[in-house]
Amino acid sequence: LGMAGLPAGVSPQDQTRLQILLQQREDAATELREAREAEAYPLQDVQSARREFTSLPEVRSFAQQTQALGRVVSSAEDPSPAGDLALIFNYMKILDPGSVVREGEFATAQNAGSVDTRVRSLYNRLLEGERLTPVQREDFLDRAVRIYEGAETQYQSIADQYRGFAEAAGLPVEQVIPDFTYAGEIPRSVVPETPEGYSRSEWFDIWQRMTPEEQQAYREAGE
Repeated sequence: LGMAGLPAGVSPQDQTRLQILLQQREDAATELREAREAEAYPLQDVQSARREFTSLPEVRSFAQQTQALGRVVSSAEDPSPAGDLALIFNYMKILDPGSVVREGEFATAQNAGSVDTRVRSLYNRLLEGERLTPVQREDFLDRAVRIYEGAETQYQSIADQYRGFAEAAGLPVEQVIPDFTYAGEIPRSVVPETPEGYSRSEWFDIWQRMTPEEQQAYREAGE
């Protein structure tokens, strides 16, 4: 054998070409091995696990509730007839993501799912031109946040369970479990909790009449 283990009698030029070919094959084999090691999970398994998680009724409902919360927050910042209508419509979607009522059409027991009669009635009155009061607007925003946070707790419980399944299977958790939680800042009521002995409406009016200094003093006294 000659140079680099090649048969004797091979010309120097052929030996060089053969050595280059052998080196290229070795480099290709190394790259393939490294790629397989880096991708320790089949793509099909990731897609299947993700599909299973995202198709869960609870997960699909929560994703819809997250979208509705974003619209509720935006609508609460727009005290207009259209904003009021959108606020209550999306509040109903948070209450029951499966409701099939369409924005702009009257809500009924058939298309509004489990949404109660009082909310349906208010929504229908808004369609006819009624407006929300500041107290109502704040109240529905607060209710929407509370309902959403309850749904988020349930969603996180399911996500944690599937996160454990993905880790046990050696799958990338961030690709299997999409983050469907609300990405914005969840608003909190600017008006403190209602003191005992007052209705929310009465307390709201009192708070609005306070000076900024009085409001600050009240907050500090409650800390």
